[in-house]
Amino acid sequence: MPMRSPILSVLIVILTSPFAWSQSGQGPHGSTYTITALGSGVHTLTWTIKPGTYAIGNSTFIVGDQDVIVVDTGNSRAAGEAILEGLRQVTDKRVSIAINTHWHGDHIFGNQVFRTAFPAVRFVGHPETRQGVITGELGYRDANRPKTQARIAELKAKTTLTEDETRELDRSVMQVEAWEGDYVLPDLLVDEHLTLMQGTRRIEVVHLGEANTKGDLVIHLPAERVVISGDMALTPVPFAFFSSPRKWIDTLGRLSAMNPTTIVQGHGRVQTDPRFIADLQAMLRSIVEQVDAGLKEGLDLAALKSRVKLVPPAGSVYEKANAAALDQLFRIPAIESVVKETVPPVAAQGSVAGTWNLKADAAEGQTSSGGTWSRSAVTGTLVIEQQDTALKGTWTGAKGEDWPFTGRVQGDRFEFTTEAREVPVVVDGQQTRIAFRWTFRGDIAGSTLRGTMTFDRAGENSERHQPFTATRR
Repeated sequence: MPMRSPILSVLIVILTSPFAWSQSGQGPHGSTYTITALGSGVHTLTWTIKPGTYAIGNSTFIVGDQDVIVVDTGNSRAAGEAILEGLRQVTDKRVSIAINTHWHGDHIFGNQVFRTAFPAVRFVGHPETRQGVITGELGYRDANRPKTQARIAELKAKTTLTEDETRELDRSVMQVEAWEGDYVLPDLLVDEHLTLMQGTRRIEVVHLGEANTKGDLVIHLPAERVVISGDMALTPVPFAFFSSPRKWIDTLGRLSAMNPTTIVQGHGRVQTDPRFIADLQAMLRSIVEQVDAGLKEGLDLAALKSRVKLVPPAGSVYEKANAAALDQLFRIPAIESVVKETVPPVAAQGSVAGTWNLKADAAEGQTSSGGTWSRSAVTGTLVIEQQDTALKGTWTGAKGEDWPFTGRVQGDRFEFTTEAREVPVVVDGQQTRIAFRWTFRGDIAGSTLRGTMTFDRAGENSERHQPFTATRR
């Protein structure tokens, strides 16, 4: 979940667990963690959050003979350091891979600690996770850090503070601390499926579909019947900010089909009864159906928030959840997300036309066939003309080659593809020429374009999505 939501942290309750506790420790701002041994070298670190402080996502350690795979790294450098300290209570083996289940800051901002401690570590994430960090977290930080720092200075300059101002100051200081350091992005991108072998242990990293975010990854340990679900499947209060409720329902069905006996959530205690997944599906389905009915009647968003009700399934863990938390963290944002899924945004006419400087960092990933791909860093220029929703223009790479393209824009989304062009390549030691093309897809964000680009054989459906950012000249 996005760390900046002010109500989230105070409403997360860590309940008792059926597993034996093994270690515990201190985290930032009075929060504490407990490490639970799930067996077979799998340990989960769960947090007890001090009221008034920000939420921190759970972490999992998968310990092999030679190395450790860590899932999620906390909400800040301080949290990452605490998680690393907790890992050292379990083992002194190196971390080879850190997996980010999704883009929310309370699960990824500790990456920097593991990069420093283990320079060779790889960070695994979905392309939408990498993009979500750039647009959803880094963009928010860059826009709001100066204002937050100014507000801190203003509050500290006061002789006396009200209770509300004291709370605001404390939370603002914590937010600025969470923004400290370097944000390390996933550099091993998984579109659909990645299999990791840790000795004889098989670890499946799978994108089951859109859910809590567009890029949720599930980590499945088939032999142990363990799944690590991130915030996709959560109790006692699920989070629905920026979610895809319609697709989430089906994605949960695919999660349930894995038939796990142990589910490590993104927050809260480990679950051993998977029935809560069906209960979460039922709540999402109810909201979607009610919103659809209201939209057919012509209700606006405010009326839908008043009309749509949420009644947790009888006997479910959600029936015992804090009603205010369930309303503010799940029902209302789920309604907003369903409406956003249903009602397309109005096209921003003329917002893409112009000249753009493009930059894409080097990237690599896994294909659905089990192979790997890599792309070097790319720079170049986009010159775009727009007529209504139609796009045409030229992509010029760093070497000066021009690639004419056509495409379209719909709302704040764009897509365009260049003409195919023969490029000299070496195949089986022989020089030849093969037709390639560029495809660009992404979002319009004011004076910035953000998305993914591919460079592949003409006629193929690409799996090689390289994130890029383009700024208007």
